[in-house]
Amino acid sequence: MAGPVGALTGACLAELYATRYKPGFSNTVQTALDLEVLADAARKFVLDCGRPVGTDEGLRALVLAPPDVADRWKGPYVRLETLKDPLGRDYQYHYPGVEGSDTFDLFTLGSEAYMSGKSLTM
Repeated sequence: MAGPVGALTGACLAELYATRYKPGFSNTVQTALDLEVLADAARKFVLDCGRPVGTDEGLRALVLAPPDVADRWKGPYVRLETLKDPLGRDYQYHYPGVEGSDTFDLFTLGSEAYMSGKSLTM
């Protein structure tokens, strides 16, 4: 991430991470921000490693290098605490997503244990 775009992206991500610890910050807003950060990280993983994060390895592959791609992995792509929603539950990840083999599903079960999230293109 060189140049002005990389600097701006880095500054935006730093701000997103900083909001996680603000008292009273809306859980809904925080969840939406987290899902965007995780989706971006999953896409970067694909670019670096040449394959998507597998359902079995889950989002931890964004924090710890899977053995089969350790030589290409350029993470950590997110901080460990980003893998949990504001209620302390693990975000859920499935590949391939319900919309096809070039998508992944990223969601949380939320406070009422109802699925909230989306299917995203790689």
